[in-house]
Amino acid sequence: MYPDYLIKSDIDNINLTDLQSESGDNMTTEKFLSSCNACGGNWTAMLLSGIKTSFPDTYDKLDPNKKFTFIEVVEILQKLGVEL
Repeated sequence: MYPDYLIKSDIDNINLTDLQSESGDNMTTEKFLSSCNACGGNWTAMLLSGIKTSFPDTYDKLDPNKKFTFIEVVEILQKLGVEL
């Protein structure tokens, strides 16, 4: 589903149940956004900061050289079960 350049390993192979248990059941938008850091109006960076806080195993698998689009980050959050 995700192109090779998006993440180091295939996100479909990540055990999403284990990742979600790190931060509770399916996370509401409000709860997720409260884990994000404001990044001067850069919503993509803000959402990535929330992934780093709430889903550190997934964040560690993201390619640090990739410039993610907002839509790509939203797709990752949906895959993780964040209710958007």
